[in-house]
Amino acid sequence: HYLATNGYVNSKIFVEYIKYLQYWRQPEYAKHVLYVQSLYFLKKLLDKNFRKELSNSIYIQIIKEQQYYHWQYHRYNRQKKENEEEEKVEEEKAKA
Repeated sequence: HYLATNGYVNSKIFVEYIKYLQYWRQPEYAKHVLYVQSLYFLKKLLDKNFRKELSNSIYIQIIKEQQYYHWQYHRYNRQKKENEEEEKVEEEKAKA
């Protein structure tokens, strides 16, 4: 938000740097990224309209909330899926 409200995100240097960082989206680099959703935002930063909206505090709040909900429910859904897969394996073992 700071970078957007102070006009840095629209500078030619910033945009060129974001273009340079796109190599992180390649599989050989992406596998080392802990917070993979950052790769989505790295791509979004190439969009002029997205960079413009970053100066809007309401837009920033919406992004923060959506990230929070993604983390919260992704973890829940992932755990649920893992539990279902474990149950399936146990059922198959019981049948054998």
